[in-house]
Amino acid sequence: MPTAITRTLLALAGILLCALALWRYVEMCRFQAAENRRLELAVRATLPATPKPDALPVPAPAHKETGSLVGRIQIPRLKLSAIVLEGSDDQTLRLGVGRVPETAEPGSAGNVVLAAHRDTLFRPLRGIRPGDDISITTPKGTFRYTVDWTEVVNPENIEPLKSTPQPSLTLVTCYPFHYIGPAPQRFIVRARQASQPESEAKVQPPPPVLANASTAKPRTPLRATRVSYSPRPKLVKVVGQSPKRHLSATRLRLAQPLRKHGTKRRDLPPKRRQFLWHRSPNS
Repeated sequence: MPTAITRTLLALAGILLCALALWRYVEMCRFQAAENRRLELAVRATLPATPKPDALPVPAPAHKETGSLVGRIQIPRLKLSAIVLEGSDDQTLRLGVGRVPETAEPGSAGNVVLAAHRDTLFRPLRGIRPGDDISITTPKGTFRYTVDWTEVVNPENIEPLKSTPQPSLTLVTCYPFHYIGPAPQRFIVRARQASQPESEAKVQPPPPVLANASTAKPRTPLRATRVSYSPRPKLVKVVGQSPKRHLSATRLRLAQPLRKHGTKRRDLPPKRRQFLWHRSPNS
């Protein structure tokens, strides 16, 4: 009897834990969708131009409210897209990616440190590799980064979290990815901010080369050609002859025009002389 009760209690506990995990996952998805819509509205309200990294100032990290919207991180090759929030506490990391306080903001000089759980939003980081593109979209613009290296360190090692002279991005999550329980190590991804690619710059077409008036060849003026044609000749049928001779004698005749104007055979062009060759004696 106690064994049956124990199994029933364990089954109920398992069901409750699965329901709690499902509820947290649904809550996170709904929060991500709402913050994505909020970010899109904020981006449309600002200028569409993306600021250049070289022209950005170096502002001091300002204090922001924990859980406030920072932006959205995207890794196209890994199909990763998540909302970035301010702070790195448990409540913030349960809903999105957290920006570690006292670190640089996206697009500014320094090291931007983002953290998330390995079993939720940063699960695709297990397949990241050097050369992958990372973009962070904020209301101020979109900033692009390129992955330089990855490393596994102990939790006591805070060297990757320190500030850098150049704009860079550091992603932090627990390691190993398939470890059950609190992971003993940390997985670090370091990326540098990429400059504006040359392909995005508008290429101006070369100006047209104008020919010199002295060396240019004069154009030949067009001449109107008058087309003259004669009226359609009449078809004359010879009556009173055999069928075979009738077929050979039925030709286009110009007998009436020639007799009327008194034109002789030698005055006709070669093309019209053939009609006189088949003229019947009675025509």
